[in-house]
Amino acid sequence: MYLGLQVPTIWYRARLVVVGEGAEPQDLIGVTLPGLPILVAGSNTHVAWGFTNTRGDWNDLVAVNVDPEDATRYLTA
Repeated sequence: MYLGLQVPTIWYRARLVVVGEGAEPQDLIGVTLPGLPILVAGSNTHVAWGFTNTRGDWNDLVAVNVDPEDATRYLTA
């Protein structure tokens, strides 16, 4: 995740097994941060997830003019 090694580490390995009534158990394995009740990056038997530490500008704001006669449409050039 593009973060340098440090001591003490900020990442903690965790495994969560969630058993629900009438459902197959979910086995989640990954890393977490102190105080967070979620896995920040990890995997289960179907999908893996994570993030990257980037400094890019990935947001664009676009002004959308709603059609005053029909709120489900917007005006274009």
